[in-house]
Amino acid sequence: SIDATAHRIGGDGDYQVQLKFDPQRMDAAVTLHEPAGGPLENLLQLPGLGALAATLNLTGPRAAERLELTVDAGALRGRAQGTFNLNDLSADLDFAFDSPALAPRPDLAWERASVHGHWHGSVKAPQADGHVDIAQLRLPGGTRLAALNGDFKADAGAAALRLSIGGVRIPGPRPQLLEDSPLKIDATVRLDDSARPLDLSASHRLFA
Repeated sequence: SIDATAHRIGGDGDYQVQLKFDPQRMDAAVTLHEPAGGPLENLLQLPGLGALAATLNLTGPRAAERLELTVDAGALRGRAQGTFNLNDLSADLDFAFDSPALAPRPDLAWERASVHGHWHGSVKAPQADGHVDIAQLRLPGGTRLAALNGDFKADAGAAALRLSIGGVRIPGPRPQLLEDSPLKIDATVRLDDSARPLDLSASHRLFA
């Protein structure tokens, strides 16, 4: 059992955590609020994230936990809600994260980003789908992607991921080497097989 509250001295900022776990239940309530440039985003080394407001509520028995999550970080909006069963590792969750142009740090930025999806069932045999769409992604180390689009689907004990990455610029003496043709990645895995057999392929104008 944990009950903690903190208020920032000399500025705006509130942090509250209430947890109560036992063999039958897990209950939690977390609330965070701080302005841009606050302590938490600097601890996370994301000084450009913007004002942060987040709430997490978890209630119920371990076999039927109810989850509600909201995250507002600058212009980024994230939501997740649903139920999950810790006993058999199954869940029924919907999630959505959307952001316009944002630069949380000098070497990490994007022009537009969204991740949407749904998960239903156990980790061994889920029914799930998700989609990611990111434009003008800048990554630490000097890599840049003009566009990243991907879809994830799982059904009947199998999961598949398909990614298309366009305009890849890499660090080094020939940054444009992969830029003029999309890089495509396809992966499938059997979740209901204890060996987790994986098939992975990648293709580009220069290689397969």
